[in-house]
Amino acid sequence: MQNIFQEGDLILYDLKGPNKDFLPSKLTTPYKGPYVVLSQYKNDVTCKHANVGTVQVFHIDRIKPFHIDRIKPS
Repeated sequence: MQNIFQEGDLILYDLKGPNKDFLPSKLTTPYKGPYVVLSQYKNDVTCKHANVGTVQVFHIDRIKPFHIDRIKPS
């Protein structure tokens, strides 16, 4: 089942890719992000890095939703 991402969703980018067994070192995190979704056109998702602000386009097979519990200020 394909995911459909909405503007404002948070996602992580999978660095391993299709072969699922290669990372530069064993200390490298398997995911990069979080990214904020700007738009989705077919299988291409345009995202903006939450901290750095760089904009990139990712294929839908290489991303996954990022869930976070936000703390409400008192």
